[in-house]
Amino acid sequence: MNYGELSREAGNLRKAKDLKKALPIYEKMYTQFHDQLNEFDLWGYAYCLQKLEHYQQALDISHEGLKRFPESVFLKNTYSWAIFYLHIQPEPVNRRDVFFKAARAIMRFSDPANKYSPYTITVFSVIDLLELNYELNADQILEWIHRLDPKHLDKAPFEFVNAKGKTVVNASAFEKYYAILIKALYETGHYETCIVKADEALSEIKHFHNGNEIWIPRNKALSMHALGQH
Repeated sequence: MNYGELSREAGNLRKAKDLKKALPIYEKMYTQFHDQLNEFDLWGYAYCLQKLEHYQQALDISHEGLKRFPESVFLKNTYSWAIFYLHIQPEPVNRRDVFFKAARAIMRFSDPANKYSPYTITVFSVIDLLELNYELNADQILEWIHRLDPKHLDKAPFEFVNAKGKTVVNASAFEKYYAILIKALYETGHYETCIVKADEALSEIKHFHNGNEIWIPRNKALSMHALGQH
């Protein structure tokens, strides 16, 4: 089969979500027609590798692809997800320097407006780490939460079934953003902004989770008290 035929076959299998069959065809194309591979075949190859949990290979192919197609949003996405799975998701974080370097790379290569990118989950992952020592890291937490724009965040609560078979409902990304922001504003002494953002959250969010119906009004009240407002 020539390059065009292999490309069509691999693409059709990928679209059909038969990634295990698509991957060896992409590998064959990469070996036999390396210099002819277009942006979408390099992305398709990296995508299959990523979804099949070959994260280092996905990173390498995405990186190679970005050298040839530096503006490719598709390759930037697979590159960012590979970094996320290799350096952000694993716990515990043993190398903070590697973790933060990876997080900054994801900020650079992924699109905050794209709900399929790892941008938002990376910001929340960084904040989770910083919150382990909140008093020391409050300013950094505020800096990182400001990287998010609430208009790009999902307002649907996050549901999952736990090990006991019980459905658990957690705060949406939108609600989580406001909860983190409001606390960080209070803890860093930005009391007036804290009050404004708390009012926004109380107006925009109809059903709260994870105790935010208590914590958001509490941080507003504490800010009002700090300003001498009663």
